[in-house]
Amino acid sequence: MTQNGFHTSTFDARLDFMKINQWLKEEKITHSEFVSMCRNNGLDISHSALAKWCRGLRIPRKEEMKTIHHCTNGKVSANDFYNLPIAE
Repeated sequence: MTQNGFHTSTFDARLDFMKINQWLKEEKITHSEFVSMCRNNGLDISHSALAKWCRGLRIPRKEEMKTIHHCTNGKVSANDFYNLPIAE
């Protein structure tokens, strides 16, 4: 797709903040607490990585997504990072 002469991707996380950020706010969980939750579930993530996920600057890898899905009780999924439509 082109816009103003520039090639654009159908994925632009900055247009719609990541659901993980919304989930953290709704659950009143700090970044430090979520990093600890992930570490307790076998995923050693950095505060920097989490901040990038929340701002839409980075997409978690497959194993990271599995842990995020588990730690959020399924409320945050891979689709939330890719802005994919929900299958009907």
